[in-house]
Amino acid sequence: MNRDGMDVGQSVDNFTWLFKTQEEDVLRNVRRRHNISEIVAKILINRGYSKQEEIDTLLHVKLSKILPNPFLFKRMKEVTALLLDSIERNERIYIFTDYDTDGTSAAATLITFFNSIKYSNFAVYIPNRATEGYGPNNTAILKMKEDGAKIIVYMDCGTNSVSQMAFANSLEMKCIVLDHHNVEVTDEVNNETIIINPNTHGETFPYKQICATTVVLIVVIALRAVMREKKYFQKINILEPDITPLTAFAALGTVCDVIPLNPLNRALIIVGIKTMRNRKILGLSVILDYLKLGDKLSVFHIGYMIGPRLNAGGRMDTANIALSLLIADTVENAKKAALTLEALNQERKVVEGDIMHEILAEIVQNDNDGKRAIIIVKNNLPAGIMGILANRVKEYSKKTAIIISIDTAQEKIKGSIRSIDGINIVSMLMHTKQNGLLYDAGGHPMAGGFNASLHNLPKIVEEFESFMNKAEDYDIYSHKMKTLEIDAILSVTAMDERLIKEIRILEPFGAGYPYPRFLLQNAKIIRAVVIQNIHVSVTIAPPFPRKQKNITCFLFRGAESKIGKFLMNNIGNIVDVVGVFKIEGNLGAKFSIAIEDASSIVRQKRANTKRYQETRYKKNRGERIVSR
Repeated sequence: MNRDGMDVGQSVDNFTWLFKTQEEDVLRNVRRRHNISEIVAKILINRGYSKQEEIDTLLHVKLSKILPNPFLFKRMKEVTALLLDSIERNERIYIFTDYDTDGTSAAATLITFFNSIKYSNFAVYIPNRATEGYGPNNTAILKMKEDGAKIIVYMDCGTNSVSQMAFANSLEMKCIVLDHHNVEVTDEVNNETIIINPNTHGETFPYKQICATTVVLIVVIALRAVMREKKYFQKINILEPDITPLTAFAALGTVCDVIPLNPLNRALIIVGIKTMRNRKILGLSVILDYLKLGDKLSVFHIGYMIGPRLNAGGRMDTANIALSLLIADTVENAKKAALTLEALNQERKVVEGDIMHEILAEIVQNDNDGKRAIIIVKNNLPAGIMGILANRVKEYSKKTAIIISIDTAQEKIKGSIRSIDGINIVSMLMHTKQNGLLYDAGGHPMAGGFNASLHNLPKIVEEFESFMNKAEDYDIYSHKMKTLEIDAILSVTAMDERLIKEIRILEPFGAGYPYPRFLLQNAKIIRAVVIQNIHVSVTIAPPFPRKQKNITCFLFRGAESKIGKFLMNNIGNIVDVVGVFKIEGNLGAKFSIAIEDASSIVRQKRANTKRYQETRYKKNRGERIVSR
């Protein structure tokens, strides 16, 4: 048995299955120190948690203990002083934010705080994704100036907008940037612009991977502290506002921007979800009721149900619709916004589905085996869904995906990229931009976008392919994309209330802290049907149950996939299933399995192998035993 894992199965979809192993003394110590079951200890160790202090922090979350001092940001004193001075002078403050969920949640955070202190001299500007694109632009800056802006607070953008900040300063407007993007420019924004961003050079704030909404929340916490010190609340005759409800926005931004779940982000999600369940934000309460979530609300629901609806505004129309929902002050206004977003999201699904069908047909037709990226070029794609298309292609191909849209009228191109580990998109885009081939570009290491002249398209494609071919660790990460790391091997009968209770203490799961993945051995397929034209609903049960125990599983977007067809063709047969275990809500014993792969079983041969015997759970000490 290899210490780092071992191959435990033959995959229908050509995955490598790796069963993660742990050192016996480490496993024993983690179980004893924290009084947890073997399976919980294994899941923790597999995610890099073995030290007592780290596990205590994870299992016993207290936001007040985890949240660092906001004034660890080097320029926090400056930004709070500037904001308080502007508020006391009743100067017009403009909030300029991005059109995605992190951007609108960031804006909602500051607006909700302004409303709580009865400050009304502010306005919001959200650029149009299709006509203006990402980040500050001079036309918008002129409009804000004409409307009397004295301060512009940029959210989820602005770190790399050197010329735009300088332009705003030349018009005698002060700029504050509350952002989380990496610095991608050699010339940093001038010192007149105050940047609060954990990723700027020399920044001392300990958590680097946080969303823009969390940055704004931390600024609000610091601003409230300064106001308390200056006795501002007494001056305007109000009680000090409770900012705990604002954690709901931080949870939205963190989940929807797929930010890794470090201790701070986990704490914010836990408190934020509790805030949403307790109906502290009217607009979110309305959408929870509309989606019939209530106490079932989880990270999954935020990422796959609420987030897409909030994003639909910016993708298909205007992000102001999503913002109006988040800051709604009446049920009527909230319902109106929620219904509009629902309609836009349905429209987005139809448009996306039609285009994705064409793209998949193109991928199947072309030979992409030797290529490190899938590059798709099409005319006049809707700007709002290009990122989704790139992500879908990446998921399908397990390769870097580059979607390029040609604006035939203006002879320009727009691109959206989603990468696997081993290809740093920001580095690739900056390299290509420095060679004079792109107008502008930016993003994160695994997600980015660009604009360029149609004339440069052949050279851009050549530059991208050259960059990716030189990536030294590509083969390692490419193999990792086709590897499923399995936390434990279980029988179908082991999926019970006890297991739910054990795993629930580890929630929430998300980016950088993945859901438990199990190999369910000897699962009999009772039912497998296509739902909503794209998913497969699968019911499994033990092979020879004394009492029928059915488990509901789902294969997302798998109706036309190899694994989907395999499951539907093997109703009544016994297979091994690999899937992700997800608990539904904070009450009850409901859960589901998101299927990722499967393998046929030759039971007699499998049960007698040394490898199989080594991977069984022992029955003593409450450990689970795998059914043969």
